[in-house]
Amino acid sequence: MYQNFVEMLINSSVDGILAFDRECRYTVWNPAMEQLSGVSREEVLGKCAFEVFPFLKETGEDHYFHGALDGKSLTATDRAFVIPQTGRTGFFEGRYSPLHNDAGEIVGGLGIIRDITERKRAEEERALRIQEQAARSEAEAVERRFLEELRESEKRFRQLAENIDEIFWLADPNTSQVIYVSPAYEKIWGRTRESLYEDPNSFLEAVHPDDRARVVAAIPKEVQGNYSEQYRVVRPDGSIRWVSAKAFPIRDKSGAVSRVAGIADDITERKLTEAGLHEQREVIETVNRIGGILSAELDPQKLVQAVTDAATELIGAHFGSFFYNVLNESGASYMLYTLSGVPREAFAHFPMPRATDLFGPTFSGEGVLRIDDVKRDPRYGKNSPYYGMPEGHLPVTSYLAVPVISRSGEVIGGLFFGHPEP
Repeated sequence: MYQNFVEMLINSSVDGILAFDRECRYTVWNPAMEQLSGVSREEVLGKCAFEVFPFLKETGEDHYFHGALDGKSLTATDRAFVIPQTGRTGFFEGRYSPLHNDAGEIVGGLGIIRDITERKRAEEERALRIQEQAARSEAEAVERRFLEELRESEKRFRQLAENIDEIFWLADPNTSQVIYVSPAYEKIWGRTRESLYEDPNSFLEAVHPDDRARVVAAIPKEVQGNYSEQYRVVRPDGSIRWVSAKAFPIRDKSGAVSRVAGIADDITERKLTEAGLHEQREVIETVNRIGGILSAELDPQKLVQAVTDAATELIGAHFGSFFYNVLNESGASYMLYTLSGVPREAFAHFPMPRATDLFGPTFSGEGVLRIDDVKRDPRYGKNSPYYGMPEGHLPVTSYLAVPVISRSGEVIGGLFFGHPEP
């Protein structure tokens, strides 16, 4: 019983676990190691580690194997690998320690391997953001010094401003008249500089309607030197750009504000990157949450419901369902289901799906079926008695079906998702 419990822990571990004897032949290779390396346990068990993975010696990783056999506990951190068998690359962290028999003799070694690729990428992204922030702060300091010199040499300012990607502008604090705006205004706003000279408030026409009130409310802060806003600009062609704008006063020798200066930068790409990272974090959090449920929940109905809910959420479907096979006492097969996004009553009066031209490929495990508009598919409406969707059926236009297959190759059932729009 104890041995079975240990095997269960090893096989269910999210970390890769391996063991080897004194000849460095693998004796344990858990499912997580199969996933990390792309190499099955049948390919490695009983074989020398350095024969299966020659790069271990080439990179000096054999040091950790021999160290464990010498009775040492060693940790390999931030190790970058390329698995030749699969081409998989990434960063891994390994902990190696000796294995003893009942007499205390070292009979082999144990390795616990963790994939830290995502953590490394996150660290690199944080470092990059810090560098960008430092670079931006330095750039802003340079810009401030330059604007101070502007009072003495506007010509020198213009020579620089005409050739940079950021927008520079100067305005009269009393009349709000724009004295100067750099050519980058035309590139980002898609409007001429002359239009801004003629009407200083014309730039507001391009500000996104949802951001305009906030920008207008913040404009008086320019003279106090605490104006800093991010907002969207809608260009004449309908495209949208994100802008980071700052403004501050320039004072004369008496301390009076003689000019208001502003800097605006196109940050569209950064916003898109942030949105992508946010979406990626949400997906990872959902997958991790489902992984926790799968490892802790024993009720199949709850497991099926959790997977259906998560998949429906991740792909943005209007509703999702899971149809699966169950044998009754007489050995007949029938379908049960779980639903997500709609009440169970929505399907209560409809018969269970059959192996029709559209459903058949999923129940036979042929692969994923994704259709932009199911009613335009040649397989739609070919089977009796409905020749399409029954009256009152949930509106389905875009359609996704995924067969769910056990490790033994048996088709357990299928996940089906629908949305009323193509």
